[in-house]
Amino acid sequence: MGHSNEILKSGGKLDPNNSVLCKPPIKEEKSKMDNGVTELDKLCHAHQQAAEEEKKAKARRLEIEGLIVAISDVKEEGSSITKTRYYKCTCTGKLTRKLDQEAWENIRDDIPLELQPVKTKVDIDLPKLRAIENANPELFKLVCNAIATKPAKTSIKVEVLS
Repeated sequence: MGHSNEILKSGGKLDPNNSVLCKPPIKEEKSKMDNGVTELDKLCHAHQQAAEEEKKAKARRLEIEGLIVAISDVKEEGSSITKTRYYKCTCTGKLTRKLDQEAWENIRDDIPLELQPVKTKVDIDLPKLRAIENANPELFKLVCNAIATKPAKTSIKVEVLS
């Protein structure tokens, strides 16, 4: 257990059985191992296995949700709750709505402003922001006073090479 504790202290992870899942990569481990398999190879393989398990679990969950909907009292829009001896099941029906902007423009003036069910969303134009950053650093600094930036989750894509 001593070796496992060292791995955990340095950022390693445990699987559900509390055995070491993987140890954090050390710079020397990024190079090839004795059999030519790198630590990254091992992690990519584990990633693919986990992704496949996740895909199967999601398909099974969606199948079960369909069965629940089939036997539950589901509203077209809104929540309905069914209680059993052991569970409380909430089914929420939803409708998606999309604005036809051309049709809206034709009728907008006929609806009082305080009753108009449409709002305008102000959003960042990222390509334009990047262009300002490259072309005009001073203007970019000014614009950044109105923009909060924080790191997002890094995307990982793993593919098997032939």
